[in-house]
Amino acid sequence: MRRSAYPQPVLGYVGLTLFMVGDGVEQGWISPYLVDRGVSVTDAASLITVYGVTVVIAAWLSGVLVQTLGPVGS
Repeated sequence: MRRSAYPQPVLGYVGLTLFMVGDGVEQGWISPYLVDRGVSVTDAASLITVYGVTVVIAAWLSGVLVQTLGPVGS
């Protein structure tokens, strides 16, 4: 397997940055889209909140699992 020229933590930070940028961009267009489709503003905000909480929990669990089991392929 070919090794990257960048240290593994740097690649993790780049991946996290891209994920967070994508998450922010997504929230910027999904709310107006849902409201245009007839969803109330309150329901759209609740949906985005539930999504955000789910992402936080999943990110924490994935970190714990990687610390416990190690990254895949290593």
